[in-house]
Amino acid sequence: MAVQPAALLVENGGWLDRKVIWPDLSERAVLRRIEAYLADADSQTGFSSLETDAVKDRTRTYWGYYRSKAEQVDRLTGDPASVDDKDEASGSYLATQINLVVAERDRWKALFDAEIEAVTTPAVANPQPIARSSVSSALGLRW
Repeated sequence: MAVQPAALLVENGGWLDRKVIWPDLSERAVLRRIEAYLADADSQTGFSSLETDAVKDRTRTYWGYYRSKAEQVDRLTGDPASVDDKDEASGSYLATQINLVVAERDRWKALFDAEIEAVTTPAVANPQPIARSSVSSALGLRW
């Protein structure tokens, strides 16, 4: 697998901020989780040996981002919308914040789906025009 889990992290030019998505996990645990998502992409694609490494890397990357964002959505929607600890601290999530993460998750899934569709849709090599006479005789039409 050419895509490395660390490449998906913000500090390495990726789109995942581990401190935001996985605030309670160590860097090592985050990298193991992303690695599992990248490996899981292969089971989602059903790739043959005909696909290029670039296509495989893009789909793995998109799936890794999608699964990470899906996990963030699950965490945000599973936690209370607001917390207040009397004298300690308070915090809250706005619905618009959650909706932004949902939209980002959905964007990565759409990119993944589009990539899979592009490589699994059969292309017709050198399509031949259908002769009008063959259609006429097959359908019993007269021109």
